[in-house]
Amino acid sequence: MRNQSLIRQWQLLKLLAKKPATPQELSSHFTESPRTIYRDIEALKKVGFPIKTTRVEAGSFYYLDIKLLKLILDD
Repeated sequence: MRNQSLIRQWQLLKLLAKKPATPQELSSHFTESPRTIYRDIEALKKVGFPIKTTRVEAGSFYYLDIKLLKLILDD
């Protein structure tokens, strides 16, 4: 179970590095509940991955701040 979570979180990072996505899109992509996606995002943020949220009229989008990630990795 834990391995599946780690694999999904890694795939989530790779996906968000390419383009922003809504929680619903991510939920559909991974065939998981939105709650699972929220937990994964929070877990990744907690360990320092720069996942940002943008709110628009249609809802929220998550994206990975690549510039900030590069700064963190260069330290």
